[in-house]
Amino acid sequence: MVRWAMLAALAVSACADGGSPASAACPGITARCGGICVDLSTDRDHCGECGHACTELGKGCFAGQCTSPAPMGRPRALHAVAVASDGRMYAIGGHDDTFAPTTRVEAYDPATNRWSEVKPMTVPRTVLSAVAQGDRVLAIGGTQFGDLAVDRVDAYDPNDNGWSSPPKLQVARADAAAVTDLAGVTHVLWGWNVWVAKNSDEDDGGPAWSLASMESLEQGGDWMLEGTVDGPPPRWGARPVLGPNGKIHLLGGYRSHWVPLGSTTDDVSIYDGATWTHGASMPLRRALGAAVAGPDGLIYYFGGIGDRGGIPPSSDVQVYDPVGDRWALAPAPLPLPQRDMAAATLSDGRIYVVGGLVYLPDGITSGVVVYDPKRGEWYW
Repeated sequence: MVRWAMLAALAVSACADGGSPASAACPGITARCGGICVDLSTDRDHCGECGHACTELGKGCFAGQCTSPAPMGRPRALHAVAVASDGRMYAIGGHDDTFAPTTRVEAYDPATNRWSEVKPMTVPRTVLSAVAQGDRVLAIGGTQFGDLAVDRVDAYDPNDNGWSSPPKLQVARADAAAVTDLAGVTHVLWGWNVWVAKNSDEDDGGPAWSLASMESLEQGGDWMLEGTVDGPPPRWGARPVLGPNGKIHLLGGYRSHWVPLGSTTDDVSIYDGATWTHGASMPLRRALGAAVAGPDGLIYYFGGIGDRGGIPPSSDVQVYDPVGDRWALAPAPLPLPQRDMAAATLSDGRIYVVGGLVYLPDGITSGVVVYDPKRGEWYW
């Protein structure tokens, strides 16, 4: 609160172009610097005050200071993130640095650039999905201790820091794609239900059965299986993004039951709530990366696994224009090759890539890297 009060005061008084506060008023916590309104809490050229630029490589403006994005309190991978109605980003479950499923949940506040522990889940879960629905965050499916997917769904309420148990999924699934549409309906698509050990040196094992079903949940309702006529084939490890047009984009993933070399896909499947269509293929086949809709109307796919079993993972950033139905590679790749992470776009217009498995030197990381689409820059 102290920092926000300070920034609000700066917004009223800071006028680098010599104008008076009354004549040069800018909305919210912004200030007029050099004739333009800027957000002193996030602007790299005017961080904390007009003219104070962040010049150190990899450092951005966070909460009005030239610094790095704060790391999580604990390393995690194969987790999920969701941005709640309170503006905070929640990192839920996953594997910790002992490669065991965890119950831990942390919340990131972009106003302070700090993570805090919140009430944990009642049971550990990994390879789960998470979405915001109304004022709550849903933690969906995943696995607990073994190789069986679960139908469990838990709902976190930021207002009382408590968990409740909404209806269970119709089909147990892990590594599924989950997204809430513009009408507030949550959809869970595809995934796997049973993982079996590898049967040769050429694969890592995989699902005994990949799923080709989807189900939806309205607030206050039960999960309902949806028809999948003309939908994509069985797939898991795909990443869902709700595009600016309100359509669900299902990107990449594995399309086989096992994980032999070359089983990743470049497929883009688009669902409008009634029918499926195909979008332009991704430039690079990928699974187990992270994907989000950016503030610029574009869709971003970060890192992931390619056609070589995920060693090393990718640092590429693939960018999709849903209006023109075309892809491009971003000129600024991830700072390090990365997989099994999660990502979200926050209210400051930047994309936060959280945790995951970094090839070298960290393994499972607590790190957060942030991409600014306006500047085409990474902060770490």
